[in-house]
Amino acid sequence: MTRTLAVALVLGAFIGACSRAPEEGSEGSSPAPSYVAAVSSLCSLQGSTSSEDARATFFGFAHEGLHELARQLEGVDRRSAARLLEAKARVEEDLALDELPIRFERDVADLARAGGEGVGALGGIPISC
Repeated sequence: MTRTLAVALVLGAFIGACSRAPEEGSEGSSPAPSYVAAVSSLCSLQGSTSSEDARATFFGFAHEGLHELARQLEGVDRRSAARLLEAKARVEEDLALDELPIRFERDVADLARAGGEGVGALGGIPISC
């Protein structure tokens, strides 16, 4: 549970910093889409040993943003959207189990890679863990 709290604090700061509007008269980029934080949160899942903490992190920080990323990719790169959704489904299957399976870290890495590539396909900086 401590890991979940730490992830929540870091992601809260990240999302807050990314979603702040630039000050009037300052040059700045537009706020980061929610899917950027979602993909970034997947990095904290790698190496997870607690299924409870992994579920809290995934469903609390990544799940909805990954759906948004898939929706955005639909019109740009359907193959990337499909890879993302397939990888997300594998992680969800892993999280439905009482214990995290051995393949969980690989499945999360595949999802993070698909998400990072998806962000890149939409013109963002590709995210990697």
